[in-house]
Amino acid sequence: MKKGETGEKKVINILRSLPSEHFRSSEGFLFSYKGRTNQIDCLMVSRNAVYVIEVKNIGGIITGNISDKYWWQEQPLRHNRIYNPMRQASRQAQRIREVLQYEHDMHLNILPFVVFSNDSILQIEGETRSISKFYNLAETIVNLDRLVNDINKTNNNRFIWDKDYVMQTILNYSNNSKNAIKRHNKYAYAVKKSVEEQLYT
Repeated sequence: MKKGETGEKKVINILRSLPSEHFRSSEGFLFSYKGRTNQIDCLMVSRNAVYVIEVKNIGGIITGNISDKYWWQEQPLRHNRIYNPMRQASRQAQRIREVLQYEHDMHLNILPFVVFSNDSILQIEGETRSISKFYNLAETIVNLDRLVNDINKTNNNRFIWDKDYVMQTILNYSNNSKNAIKRHNKYAYAVKKSVEEQLYT
């Protein structure tokens, strides 16, 4: 099992330990719509929001600002610049939001969330309520969900959709066929190479 897949497995096991009357979760899938795909590591639906979760099973010291395009990963023998995973999760959340609004007239709180491995040291500036490590994921996401609930009450917003219905509606756009995965991986590799060329040229 790849390192990334191991991290995603840890996250989904933590999410599935949360009370089922409040939360629904799904492991990774390709979200596909009109020929475009987005890799979703994990997804969780609560009574207040949908959380699109990006998993980074990497170690070292992670530094940067929440609004920066790139962050730094510092390790004893390596110093790498990495694409801001919150931006990545935000792009995925926006994609799901648009499809649900345009195709189903569902106007939901769809929020990005990033999880890092326990051996990482996070030094991220800015609003970091939507970032956690494996060990405190459950507490962090429950607290965030309570905050969203309070905001909904203040704004007199109600989450009127059934959790299972919301989850199934999103999963109806999943496509984990071999061809879809192959096309997505080819595209992702091209994007990665393009980013590397920008970083080091």
